Amino acid sequence: MTWLLVIILAYFFLAIVSLFDRYFLVGSIPNSKVYTFNIAILWLIFCLFLIPFGVELKLPNIEIILLGFGSGLTRLLAILFLTKGIIKSEVSRVVPAIGGFLPIFSFLLFFLFFPRLEILNLSQIAAFILLLLGSVLISRREFLNFQILKYPMAAAFLLAFSFLATKKLFLEVDFIICCIVLLLYFPSL
Repeated sequence: MTWLLVIILAYFFLAIVSLFDRYFLVGSIPNSKVYTFNIAILWLIFCLFLIPFGVELKLPNIEIILLGFGSGLTRLLAILFLTKGIIKSEVSRVVPAIGGFLPIFSFLLFFLFFPRLEILNLSQIAAFILLLLGSVLISRREFLNFQILKYPMAAAFLLAFSFLATKKLFLEVDFIICCIVLLLYFPSL
C-alpha cells in the first residue's frame, strides 16, 4: 500500500510544480524560451554537484555522448512546448493532456525500438486504457481544439522520445555517468 502513497505524493508535487510554472509564465517570466533556458541553467548547476561522484579519466564513446545530447535536447524542446501550452491554456488542461498522449507515444516508440522487451499483459493493457480514458475525460475540451492541443501533443511526443533515449543510455552506462552525460552535454533533464 506504500505505492499508493508514493503515487499520491508524486501527483501532489506535480500539481505544485505545475502551478508554480503557470505562476512564473503568467507573471514574472512570461516568455517560454527564457523560462526553459532558466530551467536548463538550474540543471547545469545541479550537474556540477554530480560530477565528483562519477568522474572517470576516460570520456564515454561518441555514441553515448550523442545519445545523451539527443535525449537532453528533446527533453529541452518538450519543456519548451509544455511552457507554450501552459501560456496558451490552463495547467489543469495541458498537464492531463500530456499525461494522455505520453503513454500512447511511449508505447509506440518503445514498441518500435524494443519490440521484444515491452510486451503488455491483459491487466496492463486495461490500466493503459483507463489511464487514457481518464486523461481524455479531464481534457475533453482540449481534445477538440487543435490550436491548444498541438503543444501538449508535441511535448508528449518529445518526452516519450527522450525517455526512450534515456532508457537506452541507462542500458549502456551506470547511473552517475548517465546523469552526468545527460546533464553536462545538454542541461535539460
